[in-house]
Amino acid sequence: MAAFLLVTIAHHRRLYTRGLIDFEDEEDEVEVAEGVEQPLGQADSGRYSTRERILAADCKAEFRFSGQHLKQLLSVLQMPRRIKTKHRDNVCSLKALCLCLYRLSYPARLDRMAEEFKMSKSAISRVITDVLRRVTMSWDRLLHWDHHRLTSSKLEQLAEICAVENGYLCTRVFGFIDGTTRRICRPSRFQRSMYNGHKHEHCVKYQGVVTPDGIIIHIGDSFEGNTHDHEIYRRSGLEDVLRVNAKDTHGENLALFGDAAYQTSGHMLKAIGGVDLAAADVQFNKAMNAQRTSAEHAFGKMTDSFNTDPPTLEQYFNNNIHQVYIAAE
Repeated sequence: MAAFLLVTIAHHRRLYTRGLIDFEDEEDEVEVAEGVEQPLGQADSGRYSTRERILAADCKAEFRFSGQHLKQLLSVLQMPRRIKTKHRDNVCSLKALCLCLYRLSYPARLDRMAEEFKMSKSAISRVITDVLRRVTMSWDRLLHWDHHRLTSSKLEQLAEICAVENGYLCTRVFGFIDGTTRRICRPSRFQRSMYNGHKHEHCVKYQGVVTPDGIIIHIGDSFEGNTHDHEIYRRSGLEDVLRVNAKDTHGENLALFGDAAYQTSGHMLKAIGGVDLAAADVQFNKAMNAQRTSAEHAFGKMTDSFNTDPPTLEQYFNNNIHQVYIAAE
């Protein structure tokens, strides 16, 4: 579940920095002229108990983690004891993480969150943004390629798992690659480039790699909705990473398995095409395509756990600020 959080935060952080989504929604904005916001540590003192909330029966429904796992997540993410924003908000890291998870878990407006958490909308927005920034800057590299974990020995183990599951019809595959879309509201500009004809919706596209243990080991940058999957693969730099790192302990190439959109290469395999296939080829395609659906299931789990309303896209190309991270897809 922590991996799903990481991917989701990455997704929302990228949308935020590109102007695709704003945690302070249009009707939620607070003018500075109205007055200086009281520091968060003072504003919410004695009015809300994070401890009571995480001990509640609906903790997992609200934050997608149990109270015990929330504390473990703080340790894993190496969060400081207190989150201090540049606007002098000061809140304990557990509460800050809860705010972020609550916001990402399902469409939740800041109006409702302000009432639930007894905090101002602007303070909530600042704290959430700070948490996303911290996680993004610290852990984004793990979603590109985790060199410490994905060693030749580990990749060989993953390939062996895949081989066992497909009856040793293919022994070179260690993971499965697939594209995924995240729906956005119809933009006033660039509608054609953001429209995906297959999904029949405006969206941004991502590319993910899932290993047989269910862990997402790679999430690339976002692309326009009409970008072809293989073009994303080519432009993401993943091909170069695989060329250097995707080898077993004997130096032999290991590969990913994708759908028909990808081109076969030394590190990429796909189903055998053509008509009147031999029985062995049909069996190979059936076994490998069944395994490939694991990628779609992994993205589905992430979406089920963390989801928000579709963002708008007015400044998609105007804002090139890209702070790579991962906080979550």
